[in-house]
This record gives sequence, C-alpha cells and structure tokens, in this order.
Amino acid sequence: MEESLIYNAVYDGFDLGIYFAWYPGINHILTKYGGRFVGRKDSQYFRYWRFSLDSLDGVTRKMFDELVESGKPHGVDEDWEVFNEMLSFTVGNPDPVAFISELSGCIYPLQDGGAAVTFSEYHSGVVGICRSMHGRFFRAMKAWCISDVTPAMMLNSFMTSLPFEEYQLEVMPGEYDVLEDGMIKPRPKDAVGIMMPNSAQAGGSPGTDDLDSGILLAVTSPLKPTSFAGKDLEGVLSKYSLYRPFQVDGVIHLLSRTSALLADDMGLGKTRQAVVAGEILLSYGGNSSMKGLVACPASLVLNWAREIEMVAPQAKISTFKWDAEARWVVTSYDQLGALLPYIDHFKVMFTDEAHQLKDPSAARTRTVFEVGANIPYRYILTGTPILNKEAEIHTLLRLSGHPLGQLSVKDFTAQFGGNQEFRRLLNERIGDWMLRRMKDVVLKLPGKIRQLVYTSLPDEVMAKYNHIANDPLLTALVKLGKLRIMLERAKIEHVIMDMVGELGGSDKLIIFCEFKANVNLVADLLEKAGIEVVTLTGDDSPKKRQAAVDAFQDDPDIGAFVGTTLAAGVGITLTAANYVFYASLPWTSALKNQGEDRAYRNGQKRPVIIKIPLVDGTIDIDLWALLCFKNGLATDIVSSEGEDKAMEAFSLQWEGSNTKRKVANG
Repeated sequence: MEESLIYNAVYDGFDLGIYFAWYPGINHILTKYGGRFVGRKDSQYFRYWRFSLDSLDGVTRKMFDELVESGKPHGVDEDWEVFNEMLSFTVGNPDPVAFISELSGCIYPLQDGGAAVTFSEYHSGVVGICRSMHGRFFRAMKAWCISDVTPAMMLNSFMTSLPFEEYQLEVMPGEYDVLEDGMIKPRPKDAVGIMMPNSAQAGGSPGTDDLDSGILLAVTSPLKPTSFAGKDLEGVLSKYSLYRPFQVDGVIHLLSRTSALLADDMGLGKTRQAVVAGEILLSYGGNSSMKGLVACPASLVLNWAREIEMVAPQAKISTFKWDAEARWVVTSYDQLGALLPYIDHFKVMFTDEAHQLKDPSAARTRTVFEVGANIPYRYILTGTPILNKEAEIHTLLRLSGHPLGQLSVKDFTAQFGGNQEFRRLLNERIGDWMLRRMKDVVLKLPGKIRQLVYTSLPDEVMAKYNHIANDPLLTALVKLGKLRIMLERAKIEHVIMDMVGELGGSDKLIIFCEFKANVNLVADLLEKAGIEVVTLTGDDSPKKRQAAVDAFQDDPDIGAFVGTTLAAGVGITLTAANYVFYASLPWTSALKNQGEDRAYRNGQKRPVIIKIPLVDGTIDIDLWALLCFKNGLATDIVSSEGEDKAMEAFSLQWEGSNTKRKVANG
C-alpha cells in the first residue's frame, strides 16, 4: 500500500510549513530546495519543513518530481494535482499566527538612537521588517542591529506588521553597547559608546550584503556575592556526602558567589561538588519549586543523572527534555535550546566540560548565554579552561558576569595575552573566581608516569609515508589527515601490539585512537592475542557507553578498553586500568591529559603508566612539540601551586625493547 507524500500543511502569510512522510534521502532533497526542519519537540509544528514561499516560486514542480522519484522505492507516492491543490488551498487560507505564535524577541536600546533585536528563531516576516529598516544582520547571533530607530519605533513596527501578542516582545531595560566583537553589554552611564560597525548600511537578505560578522551574546547578570558568603556552612554541608576536605572547600567556593569556575584537575569530583552546591541552593531560600539545570556533552548526561541520584535519592531527574515535576533537568548542549520556553523555572545552571564553549560564534555557546541570561546562579565546570590560547577563557568570564568578561576580546587579549607576565597577571585577576586544585597535591595517589617511546617503522611502511608526504597533488590538510591515519595504523600493528605483549596477567590497559576505523583494528588484534576487549566510539549510545565502562571496571577477564579520544577521553572512570597507550596524539594537550586521567583518578590503587609512541622523522615529533607548547601556555594562566610543571617533567628517561633511541626527560 502506497503512502501519501504529505500529511498536512500550514501557511502564515510568510512561511509555508509542510509535514512530509519520511523516507531515506528526503531530508537532503528538502534542504536543497530551501527547507528548514522544525526540530523543537515542544513546537506544535514539530517535524514540519518550513519554506519561504519565494524560495519555492518556480521550483515546486521540480521538487515534487524529485521527491516522488526518490520516494517510490520506499512506498511513498503522490499525484501532482492532489499535491498542488493542497498547497494552493493552504496558501489561500493562511493562519496568520501559525509560526508567529512560537516566536519571542528581545529589543536592546543602543546608543545614538539605535536598537538591536534578537528572535528565538528565523521568520521571513521578521527579516522583511528588519530589512525595510535598513538593518544589519549579525550572522553569529542571528540578530539585527538598526540605527536611526528608537526601541519604541521598532516595537511598534513589529506589533503593527505581524500578529504578535505583547508578551512575545520585550524591550530590555537600560542602555546597551555593541562591542567591537559584537557582544551586547549594559552601558554604564558614564561610558564612552562604541559605534556599531556598518550599522547605517542598507542591505539585502541575510547571506548577502546585510550580514555582519560580529557576535551578539545575551547579557548575563553581573557576578556578585550570595547570602552564603562568609557564613559557617558546616551544619548545612554535614547533610551531604563529601569525602575529602577539599571538596567541602569547592562547594563553599561555589555557594559564595552567583557564578564561579570550578577548574579542578580530572578525577577530583567536580560533579559531586556541583550537585551538592546545587541541592543547597534549591533547598534554602526562595521558591522551593525552582529547578536545577545541567548542560553538558550528551555522553555525560547519564553520569550526571547518576551523581544527582547519589546526592539526592528522592529527587526526580529528567534527561534531555522538560518535565514539570522534575527537580533536575540534565540535557546536552545540542538539546538545551528546547528548554528556553521553561527557563523561568530554573534557579541554578551548571555547564560541564565548559571548554567546549570557547568559541563565542558557535551555536551551543549562544544558546548557553541565552539560557544563562535568565538564570540567577550559573556555575562553570572544566578541568581544562584553556586549550590553545588565552582568549578562550574570555567567553567563560563573560558567561559568569565577571568584570573581565565585559572587555572586548581584542582588549582582553591585548591585556593578558602574548607573554608569560601578562598571563600571570590574568591568573591573579581571576583567582577569586576560579578554583583549581591538582590531584597530585590534594590526593595521595600512587603516581602517574608518562613514558615517551621513540620508535621507528619498517622501511616499507616509511616508504609509503614518504610517498604521501611528498605527493604534490595533495593539499596540506588532506596530506596531514592521510599521514595521521596511516601512522596510527602502523603504530598499532608494529609498536602498540609489541608493548601489549610486555604486560603482565594482572595488568589492564586503555588504548586511545583518533580514528574510528582503527578502533576496530586494534580490537581485532587484541582478541587474536587472547585479550578480551570492549570498545567505545562516538557512534555508541549512552547505554552502550556505560555498559562498556561497567564491564571493563567489573569483569577481571576483560583486559583492554579501546576507544577514540573524543568519545572515551572524558566523563568516565576507568581506574581498573594501570596502563594507557596512545596510538596517536590528539590536537590539544588538554584532550590528552583528560584521556590518561580516565585511569589516574580517585579510586586508583596502582601506579598509572602512560606510553606514547612517537615515530622518528614523522609529524609525531612536531605534534608532540606543539602539545608541550600549548600545555605551557595554559599552565601560566590556570596553574596553582604544585602544577607549574611542563609536560616534559612527567616524561621518564626510558628505553623499551622497541625504542630506537634513548629519551631524556621528554
């Protein structure tokens, strides 16, 4: 039995929404013809595809024919006359509030009579109004800046042109500046304003000449002390399970201010400290029905839910979606936007692995700011606040409402970047806001030893390497990718497996790869060597991820855990391992450190040996030098007493059976 191509359609005078039957490949076709998928599950038009009527002009029949041709093998068919009649009826009987009813907007009064406006999502009617006022479109924040207009005039234009309800549009109090990097910030009364770049130019549609490359981020409330600051919290904290004194200090650090960065080393229990602080904030003072929110990578959602259950067994927890009865909502950065309609119900927000918010132009960063602007308590968790450069911590300062976050990126970098002395100054300025403790200082772990294994590969393998390296037809990026894949595979076959053969019967190991295909390769080789193995890549579900971790931790017969650095290098505990091998190096020292600290964390009872094979005469050597440089730069800013060590200080002088040269201190 054949299925109809479309189920329903709606038109609001600007945008046409069509609910199509799904089959493999249809998304590609609809996107090609300008369709935008409605992915918000709380929308009444969830799974519809929205089109500007102009974008379909002249191509409707062509799109229809392509959809029918690709749909017939999947049992989807439609008659053109029926399809065209349905669209004609829909367009002839518009519902003016269809998509408008789901919009919300904020108008920011700017200097010199200008205004900026941001909307929760794209709408053709909004674009038309902004374009008619000669607005400039800021691509990164999907916001329009318009000069020579007052906020009242802008509000009137939207209210009279589109069927908005009053509650859907809000004029923000005060006056705002647009910084050089595009951030909107409250303007002090005595401040000298910064002109909006190119704001007076008239433009066409977004994507052409009315675009501006600036970044507009929602304004978060200023950082300030809380009612807990300076008080004795011993009685309150005694109700919660905190295993070490430094964790008590961490909770007090969070509770004493409305926003803070907890940058403890991996394995010191940042999640537990955060949950306890959140429970206290939700339990004392104010509306007891207010909720806690956690935004984190999708792979860590289950881990957060488990931690909350251990601290507050009676608390109802919702994952990935809104639940009016839940005390905590834990969601991924990609799903966070779906909670915007309910944001007034949250009192406290935690952002975990927050170094992933370093790019202010990224969609997830903008969403976190939009959510955070409506939540009074905002706390940031990451063991690696600096990955590559000083400016990356600027976005976190801005999210917290820290005074240094009010600087433009250009001014911030000029003051605190470029040399060690400037970075030390930044460390002093953010010391009260950021708390960072290192495990080798606060814990009594057996120790971690990093061994660089300089090695060589067979002549025939190096011949293939040199052929790729010298191929004039390959671009630099393509060449680099091919060399890294080839090197990783070669090291697995000729180095890693030899090192595995040296392990004892009670040893367990983690092997990190950068490429998913090689995860399967090393797993096959280990099984052939008689070693039971579990694997983890980004394709695995959260349940499979947790099952792999539990099996490795609990089953003595499973000797190896193999995964990609991005999937297996964060958010899990693998203390059953006492060896960590890197088949390839990741691009940042932070990712490498996080990976090896899956084994080197609280609960580890054996020394952890990290082995990093480096092939002489290849890009391995250059990449290791780059990681050492990046690690030294980050250490200048985020280090605490006991951490001022370069990566080389961890490297042993070591000569293994496969090592072709002696290594001295990294």
